[in-house]
Amino acid sequence: MQIAVIDLGTNSVRFDIQQWDTKRPIRLYREKVMVKLGEGVFLRGRLDVQAKKRTLRAFLKFHRVMRRLKVDQVMAFGTSALRESRDSKEFLRLLQKKTGIRIRIISGKEEARLIALGILAHERIPSKKFALVDIGGGSTEISLCQKREMLEGDSLRLGTARLQQLFLQKIPPSPQKIFQLRGLAWRELREMRPNYSWPQVSRIIGSSGTIRSLARMLQKKPDRKKVGRKKTIDLKDLSKLIERMSSMSRSQLLRVPQMEKKRVDSILGGAILLEECMLALGARKLTTTEYTLRDGILAEAIRKFA
Repeated sequence: MQIAVIDLGTNSVRFDIQQWDTKRPIRLYREKVMVKLGEGVFLRGRLDVQAKKRTLRAFLKFHRVMRRLKVDQVMAFGTSALRESRDSKEFLRLLQKKTGIRIRIISGKEEARLIALGILAHERIPSKKFALVDIGGGSTEISLCQKREMLEGDSLRLGTARLQQLFLQKIPPSPQKIFQLRGLAWRELREMRPNYSWPQVSRIIGSSGTIRSLARMLQKKPDRKKVGRKKTIDLKDLSKLIERMSSMSRSQLLRVPQMEKKRVDSILGGAILLEECMLALGARKLTTTEYTLRDGILAEAIRKFA
């Protein structure tokens, strides 16, 4: 059986085709396209015309690939930008009409559950209680876990694209904008846990491109032999990086080692958000993982069609 997995996020759409048998899935195809579907959504509440065109072009290509590889089942989920835009249902009807692909918008809680499912099924995990943090473009999912069980998980209405649209339109931002950004992060974290009684953990496993990008930027001595291996983020080093980036121009940010051009406008917001999450959870260290939402979607698909 060939299963297609599509994760339509705020910044990018991820597309996998897996061949599944009784032993294990075999990846036949993988692609990630930066469609920036959430461009302007958190300011205007509607999808941008050009963003919709970019997304439709990506899905037309996915449709051709699925026909060529004779896909049997499609699992396609949409997240934060689609949850919050007033015209998302209209756009999804157009996508389905043009490509035959039906996208289901999932809640933040469901997103957290699926991310945890994907990570816990594959990743080496700490012996003590730990947390999962996934920073996306429009939302951030936090789950508390022990062994291979998710104890609880939820979603914050915070993400790199949202914070960039609200606070980081000018680079470098004013100290007031950074103060406001931190205030929003603190309030959202407090709202998730009304008494701010976050269980303290010693370790976080961090997924998503933003976290992996920050980990690469914080490598003191990049080692080519360790390419692809897990990387760590130390809270103290992250705080120092934030302090440096807060006063940098766009051209200065682009000269920071391992900076990705596509993240230069949003990386500061992602770094501050990660710092606030680590402070709330009491963790001084974070380990990155390559597993994300699409791995959870695939695990769910295997359960469904097994």
